[in-house]
Amino acid sequence: MPRPEPAIPILLMFSVLSACAAPEAPFQEMIDQGLERYFGVATPTSSVQSDGSTLHEFDSADGPMCIRGGDFRSLTRSGTADDLLIYLQGGGACWSDLCIAFEEAGTAIPEAGILDPLLPANHFADWNLGYVPYCDGSLFTGDAEIDEDGDGEIDRYHHGLQNLTAALEAIRAEFPEPPKIVLSGLSAGAYGTILAGALARSIWPGVPIDLVADGGIGLGQPGVEAFITDILDEWNVSQIVPASCEDCFADGHATELVAWAFERDPDIRYAAISSLEDFVIASLFLGIGGPAYSSEVRIETISLDQRYPEQFGRFIYEGERHTTLAISSTTDLDDAGTLPFDLEGSGSLVLDSLDEILGRYDMTEIEGTTVAQWLGDWASGGAEVESLADGELQR
Repeated sequence: MPRPEPAIPILLMFSVLSACAAPEAPFQEMIDQGLERYFGVATPTSSVQSDGSTLHEFDSADGPMCIRGGDFRSLTRSGTADDLLIYLQGGGACWSDLCIAFEEAGTAIPEAGILDPLLPANHFADWNLGYVPYCDGSLFTGDAEIDEDGDGEIDRYHHGLQNLTAALEAIRAEFPEPPKIVLSGLSAGAYGTILAGALARSIWPGVPIDLVADGGIGLGQPGVEAFITDILDEWNVSQIVPASCEDCFADGHATELVAWAFERDPDIRYAAISSLEDFVIASLFLGIGGPAYSSEVRIETISLDQRYPEQFGRFIYEGERHTTLAISSTTDLDDAGTLPFDLEGSGSLVLDSLDEILGRYDMTEIEGTTVAQWLGDWASGGAEVESLADGELQR
């Protein structure tokens, strides 16, 4: 007896199945260029709970390591809310012309600023937390090993992409299905938020992600494209910069990567927090000085704010302070070991204490609105929350 013809011809059935397949990932271009190359490569060799947090240790033989070859680690802390805060630590950068960066990964979560679970002003106090120490010198992005002195021995291990991938996967193992993610970066961590956001999108598809860049909002040297591209080449990051982001660094900055991400992922937002003349970035790392930096901050953030008002927010305050999320009104700054440079050895900078350098999370304000208040409102999802700059509402 002949077999009956199928109700749907086989070729047509495959066409239907193909049409119903999952849509392409928002950052597929970066994935194709190697963004996910270290997925599943390194898992913690130990995860030890202590004082309410879990320390995840990694074996350097698996890839994750600090700039001088030391062990990399990350931490998690469970909260009472389901939402997830990921924090990328800051701490300098290292390339051929300038090397000022943390070289070791910490073993504890500093309970200060946005990480303080007891600070009343902290909107994120009860959120689940993933803490990513910074020790790769390449803004969590690098994938290179460099022999600086030509003696045949590696001097710098820029394993930022491996470290970040391993840390985010360890965080996912603890918090696999958060309803919302805020991925915040401080200084060097702020510069790393765009790549980290793309990586987080692959790990948590479909989850709304807010990126918060504090004290490192993607600026380079104005009009000098090579300043950024040469560093990215040295760190072997250029290979995953999307080719479709045409003239991405043409104006000397990396802010067009934010626009590129907005165009591809409507569930990603970005908050830029900075002083107008941030001296650590403007003078120490970029070498352009406060007034020039202030002009570029205005130009770049106004442009993004006007083009993407529902995805971009900014809190731009007067002065030269560097970052606001790390400390609060309750933080004791007697220990000056929280910056990767000597306070008295910073060139033309005259720095007597960290109080002259850092802004405080619940004290830095624009017309009575503190960073803590503004960021809490912004992270709650309201597009109606106005960007703040120079003490005036900008839209």
